[in-house]
Amino acid sequence: MHSATRLLSSQVLLAGGYNDGGVLKAAELYNPVAGQWTAAADLVNGRAQHTATLLQNGEVLVAGGYENAGIVGSSERYNPDPGPGQWTVSGNLVNARAQHTATLLPNGEVLIAGGYDGAGMVAVSERYDPAGGIWTATGNLLEARTWHTAVPLADGRVLVIGGYGSAGPLASTEIYDPATGLWSAGSSLAGPRAEHTATVLANGRVLVTGGYDATGPLASSELYDPSTGIWSLTGVLSTARSQHSATLLPPPNGKVVVAAGYNTTGPLASTELYDPVTGQWTTGGELLGARIQHSATLLSGGSVVIAGGRSSGTILSSAEINAFTSGVQAVLTWDPTPDTAIFGHRVYFGTSPQTYQHVADVGLRTTYSPGNLQSGATYYFAVTAYSEAGESCASNQVSKRIP
Repeated sequence: MHSATRLLSSQVLLAGGYNDGGVLKAAELYNPVAGQWTAAADLVNGRAQHTATLLQNGEVLVAGGYENAGIVGSSERYNPDPGPGQWTVSGNLVNARAQHTATLLPNGEVLIAGGYDGAGMVAVSERYDPAGGIWTATGNLLEARTWHTAVPLADGRVLVIGGYGSAGPLASTEIYDPATGLWSAGSSLAGPRAEHTATVLANGRVLVTGGYDATGPLASSELYDPSTGIWSLTGVLSTARSQHSATLLPPPNGKVVVAAGYNTTGPLASTELYDPVTGQWTTGGELLGARIQHSATLLSGGSVVIAGGRSSGTILSSAEINAFTSGVQAVLTWDPTPDTAIFGHRVYFGTSPQTYQHVADVGLRTTYSPGNLQSGATYYFAVTAYSEAGESCASNQVSKRIP
């Protein structure tokens, strides 16, 4: 579980996370103009399940997380200039932690709340002063929590939502006032949830989507109105999910796209789009592969880069770009194979016959709805099956012109 931050240069910085060898010190930069990933300077301290915050001066602050030996109490800053950039150690946290949240305050300070410190869930909150590089304790949360979300409100306060408490998923919310340094209780969600997403909409309302409660992954969504402090139910996802991503698309689109995640069938490749005007979800095209615990970063051109994560226990190195400009554009189906040795299917597609620029691993499913297809173009599709013995020959090719 790495971090992803869009820099002022419009490049995207990925830092830390896990691979098969454990916690990473590595960092990478994505250049959206060149469409390429390059190595950035390594972190001073490898870490995963940390936070990363873009500071007002363009540097990136990473804090806390896990290392191979346990919980990390340090923080460090990334200066993107020159070239691969440079990391420097900053102050130590008051309370070492992982699975916390970090929110940039209007005065340029960073608020950290909640998390897990190796012994239990954390109620201690602290603020980071970029000028002095020092962390200081501020008001404690009313309820210790982890796997929660935190979003800034238009008036400068910070709203913390749900998460896991000592007795399981929480329905409670709390509001932090930077002027007083104190937390106060907010109105409760309709039901408890953790591992959800929270997105501030263009109108200032907050959309909370999916997550997990005692029964499993959730399909419900709720809206918070800061002017009244009240939560209300809104549209229901077609597919319940947790550990997904949610991204607000820029105007004139203005929709929220949720991508991938986990439900009772396993990792998902599906996407859905929320329209704040209608309060309804519509199905979007599928990703090239299912994943959870990935990052989704809005690029300056309006597309979203989705990177890393896990799928069925495998840590992923893949990334993909999606514009999410429309819903389902094509649905491909094929007959199931009776061969029980088959591990899954791969869908190959592109805009030239027999030459495919894209491949999607769809597992044992027999349907696929690709996303991000170019209107007016003709796409060609073929399907293979794969097993321990290798990959089959491709099916007959089919084509479709995208309206």
